[in-house]
Amino acid sequence: MLRHTARLAARRRATATRTLSTDYAFDEPANKSNWPRTKANTIINVVPQGEAHVVERARQPYDVKGPGYWVGVPGLDAIAAVVDTREQTVVVPAPPECLSRDGVGVDAAATANVCIVDAEKARHASDDPAQKLAELAGLLVQKEVAALSTDELSVKRQAVESAVKHQLSQDQTPASWGLEVRNFTLAALTARNDEERQQVAKALAEKQAQAAASVQRVEMAREAARRDAAYAHEAATRETRILADRVVALAEAEAKATKVRAASMADAILVVAQACGSAEVAADVVARTSAAALARPVSSIDKAPPAVPVAEEVEKAPAPPPPAAQPAPEHPVSYFPPSDRPVAASG
Repeated sequence: MLRHTARLAARRRATATRTLSTDYAFDEPANKSNWPRTKANTIINVVPQGEAHVVERARQPYDVKGPGYWVGVPGLDAIAAVVDTREQTVVVPAPPECLSRDGVGVDAAATANVCIVDAEKARHASDDPAQKLAELAGLLVQKEVAALSTDELSVKRQAVESAVKHQLSQDQTPASWGLEVRNFTLAALTARNDEERQQVAKALAEKQAQAAASVQRVEMAREAARRDAAYAHEAATRETRILADRVVALAEAEAKATKVRAASMADAILVVAQACGSAEVAADVVARTSAAALARPVSSIDKAPPAVPVAEEVEKAPAPPPPAAQPAPEHPVSYFPPSDRPVAASG
């Protein structure tokens, strides 16, 4: 029987050697922490005090053997994991980025007492459950320290310890690893050194100075934009006022020119009426003159046609014979504007 068991063990070792020979040297091992720890089935297996054997039958979970001995079937039963069920004290490492509220590095000296109560769950963990719990406790300490200033580290150490212990007891993660947290102790919370503290304070002061300079530059740019907008508004207002004054001046000049033209036309009508002695001839002459004057653009008062040459031309022309009586037009039109001047009667 013992010879058969030795043959099976040698065959199993040879199979494991062939399996490992296919791995390359630069390949990372699947499990770096050698967890879980295994043991060969010696048919009569002895479990020491404080340990537990997780047994698989036909590569399926079968049973968890406590302290004592048990008989395993060769080739069928295998010890998948050997778990230490004693209470362990693990050191909780402080993360390197553990900083206080004012940016000073903090060193935390803490320990945790844990015990594996479920060997089956602990066996399925990817790493040693005790070490994973120590990392989790370190992250909780970092979270609590981040809310404290450097001066409050020594005063509120007990509060940090109670908070971390409460979170570990309420968290379901250790239970999923098969762990039970018995105690947590935070021995000390100390700032790392004064030199680092001074460097952090100097860096913080530089950041504040840069922020103040940025705010000042923004204010200066805003003030410059406000001045530019005010200058542009004033320039636009001044230009608009100049254009408005120019338009008003042109309108007044045009109105004055129109008045002068109307007065000249009225004088021409009077002169023609006196020279012709007939209202119909005067109306015809005035109508032709007005049409010619309106057809010629007038841009200024100085270019308006004078009234005197028209009168002189009419006076130099020979007097026409008295026209025959003509019938009155169907739609009589008055060519003479209302005036207070007396008009000479014809004949």
